[in-house]
Amino acid sequence: MRLRGQSQKDVPPQFLDLPDEEQEQILDTEEAAWDAWWLAHLTPEQREATYELQDLQNAQAIRANQLPESQYAEDDVRELKEDYELFTRWGPEKLHQVLENWWSAKEFLGVLRDIWFAEGGVPIADKPAWKLSAMPSWFWEEIAQFAKGPNLEPAIAIFPPVRPIAIAFSPQSQVLYALNDLARALHDQKMHDAVYTLTKQIYAAAGFSGHSGD
Repeated sequence: MRLRGQSQKDVPPQFLDLPDEEQEQILDTEEAAWDAWWLAHLTPEQREATYELQDLQNAQAIRANQLPESQYAEDDVRELKEDYELFTRWGPEKLHQVLENWWSAKEFLGVLRDIWFAEGGVPIADKPAWKLSAMPSWFWEEIAQFAKGPNLEPAIAIFPPVRPIAIAFSPQSQVLYALNDLARALHDQKMHDAVYTLTKQIYAAAGFSGHSGD
């Protein structure tokens, strides 16, 4: 079974002679089965949180597609506010539960990546530190503890894999950039080291050795 985000070229060889539309249907079916398998292994609280994340993202995407370009910036601010409001309702205990499972953690990290973009995230070493005043300290501390624990690597592995041809734009890279920026803002060297080590491993596995880690 494939990871989410697998491309058409990853269709099993026995299906390569089929029309493109049928190949896509096969991949969609596999992805749905993969999602269902993960959801079945979540606790009720983790499953509820995952649905909340997905429902919010879907609603935001539908709304964004209906807006003129002149309202994009305003909507970005609205989305950021909605994300933070959801996490505030969760509280530290629910966020901790979400981060205990690879799949629900992966869904959360996808939204964290979007927050990083909305906060002006760019993968350069001299960018300003992430402003953390939008959420209470428990929120960032839970993420930091997760990043320093055993669940970061398997959660990152669920994202589509890094491709050397577009390494900076891969979801794995972007999530790791966001976590690295958060480590800088928290002045958490252990978190930075954990993220840096995993980033080096992932980039090396993709055949790319030019990553600086910052």
